[in-house]
Formats: sequence, C-alpha cells, structure tokens
Amino acid sequence: MELLLIGLNHKTAPVELRERVSAIHNGELLGEVLSWPEVEEALLLSTCNRFEILMAVAGDTAPTTLESGCAALLALKSGVEVERLNGALYRHWDREARFHLMRTAASLDSLVLGEPQILGQVKRAYDEARGVGAVGKRLNRTMQQVLRAAKRARRECEMGRAAVSVGSIAAALAQQIFSDLRRSDVALIGAGKMIAQAAGKLESAGARSITVVNRSVERARELARPRGWEVCPLAELPEILAATDIVISSTASPERLVTVEMVRAAQQRRRYRPLFIVDIAVPRDVAPEVGALERVYLYNIDDLSSVSAENQRNREQAAASAARCLDQEARRFARQERVEPLGPVIRALRESFLEVADNELKRTERRLKHLSADDREALRRMSKALVGKLLHTPVQQLKAAAQEQHGSEAAEWLRRLFLLSLDDCGVDPDEDSEEPKR
Repeated sequence: MELLLIGLNHKTAPVELRERVSAIHNGELLGEVLSWPEVEEALLLSTCNRFEILMAVAGDTAPTTLESGCAALLALKSGVEVERLNGALYRHWDREARFHLMRTAASLDSLVLGEPQILGQVKRAYDEARGVGAVGKRLNRTMQQVLRAAKRARRECEMGRAAVSVGSIAAALAQQIFSDLRRSDVALIGAGKMIAQAAGKLESAGARSITVVNRSVERARELARPRGWEVCPLAELPEILAATDIVISSTASPERLVTVEMVRAAQQRRRYRPLFIVDIAVPRDVAPEVGALERVYLYNIDDLSSVSAENQRNREQAAASAARCLDQEARRFARQERVEPLGPVIRALRESFLEVADNELKRTERRLKHLSADDREALRRMSKALVGKLLHTPVQQLKAAAQEQHGSEAAEWLRRLFLLSLDDCGVDPDEDSEEPKR
C-alpha cells in the first residue's frame, strides 16, 4: 500500500478556481474516491486556501491512472475544465505526500507563514474521515506522524509566536487606507475566528464602532456581547453598508452576500466616501465586480499575498528551523518504516526460542523432582531471561541493518535461517508497530 496526495492551493490556483472546487460536497466526493478498487483509505482537507485528497492505495496501482481519475472526478464535480484543473493540481506520492502534509500542518505552506488555524483544520479533516470509517491503519499512522511533527515544529521553532492570521493582515490593510481609524465604523459579516481576530486588531487601532452582521443573530451575539459590539441580522446588510467605512467578510455562504447593486446604492447614500472591503471567504461573499465601483477598495484572499510576502520575509529564520525539524521527523518515520517488517519475525523468533527453553525446562523438572515450587519458578524466570539476553544483540543488529536497507529483506533471511512460520506463531504482521521510545 502506498500514499497519494493530490490537490491545489493558493500557490497553484487563483481564488475563482479554488472557490469552485471548494463548493464540491465533501461527503459525496469522499464516497466516490473510496469506491475505487485501488483506494483503501482516504481523507479530504478543504480550507479557504487549499483542497487536497489523501489516499492510501494498493501497492500495484499505476500512478498515472489514479492521478487522471482524481483530476477527472474533480473536474466533473466542480465544473472546471479538466485541462485547466490539471495545470493547478500537484501530486505527491509516499514520503513526499507525508512531508507535504507535515509542511501544511506546520503552516510552512500557508498564505500567512505561521498562522495557527491550519493545524486544527488538518486535525479536523482527519477526525471527520475517521468518523465515517474512511481511515484505517496506514492513514492513522501517517496522520499521527504528521500532527506530531507539526506540533513539534510549532513548539520548538517558535512558529506559533511568529504567527500572524489572515484576519490581522486584513486589519493592517484597513489601517493603510484609513490612517485614523477613530473616525471609521466597521462591519463584520460572519462570526468566525478570522472575523474575531480582524475585529480585535481594528478595535485595538481605535475603530469607532464595530457591528457584527450574521445570518444567525444568536451566533453574532456570542461574538459581540463580551466585547460590547453591535449586532445586526443579515437582512439589514444594505443599511449597514451605507453607514460603514470598513467591511470584513468571512462566511460559508455558497452565494454572494454583497452585490454590485447593494454597494452602488450604499455609495450613493455615503456620498462616495472611501469604502474598504476585505473578502476572506472561499467561495467569495462579495461579487468581484464591486471592486470596479467608484472609491471602493475590494481585496480578496489572494490580494493579501502581497502583505503576506513581508510577513514571510520576517519569519524566514523560524521557517528554516521548522523545516529542519520536519525533516528530522520524516527521516525518523522512514527509519521506523524500514524496521517495521522485522517486528512480526522477531516476535516469532522469540516465541520459537521460548518454546525450546520451555521444553528443556520441563525435561529438567521431571529429572529433578525434589525441586520446590520456588525453585521451579526461579528456573522459569532464568530460562526466560536467558532467551532475552541471547536475542538482544542479534535483534539490535538486525534493526540497525534494516535502517540501511528495507527491513523486509532482513526479515526474509531471518525466517529462512530459523525456519519460522508466522502463521504457526499466531502473529499478526501488522500488530508489532510500536512507537519508538523517546
């Protein structure tokens, strides 16, 4: 079995392509992928900046066949021409797929280097796939390794301290257009984490008022009440736009919430004062044509990349350290994979030695009938200890050799040398895969 990761992100696809792919129903797509005979396990990672499918596939799968099948399925579900989609898709197999996921979860592949949300999004994708039974042993081990490596990178390499969210970048852009936010009124469309982060930055910069506009008024109140912000239902959005200077929108709406007609009418009522809009939703909440209106400054999530570039330069040292950390984790996991085939064979060898020792012990006990129960127990413990000591050095040498070449070859020689049968020993070949001690 091998791994295949296929996907697109903010580096390979513009926002209009990403929003069409993000509109695909994840559950249906996952079900179709799992129905393919080559695919044994799968999970989907879908965020505003990326859409990726991770699959555990049969070892004899032809790479081009599965890659073409994924591209055709995504094209069918999204309505994007397969030629255009192929130009945006990247493909990673096995260790490259695992390393790409590590970089993603550690936010080294994010629009904003060090942003904290992606680790939770990767974990949520893993949990959702497990919840529907789409994940088995291979992806379980892979995702646990990915999450462990990403957490280590953030903890040891100060990635968390270097983090700046997309929301805070949106707030920084607003400050470039309105030098004095004390005379600016802010409207937030949505009630999620990015919205809260952006609003917090704007509030710290002195924004005169903040209003949360959301389809669910109750959800908006949960965000606004502790901070003393205003709340407004989505139906009153046209009125809010007419009284607002800064709009930041991030919802999961499948349709445009802010239309050209809505903003044009608001601008007439505002006498064409500057209106700054940041749309960080995918699919987009704001019609792209809004940006062509007089004195309206519209930014989408891709436009934030220019601000992110400075953020990237300021965090290169932390990123380099994190990349080295991820490389160490990837190498450690590769060594573990090479040694793993020896596990069942070593257990079978130990069982074989213990069986020989036990038979000899029984013969000895029959000859020495005067031994007490304590004496007999002491002999059993000694016999088991001898087996452990005799096998310790050969086993360690085998594991060391397996790290230089794939462990399956060493395992096969061990089976032949001692005439071992895993079936006779009742060993599950997938059972002996313990985590290395730290």
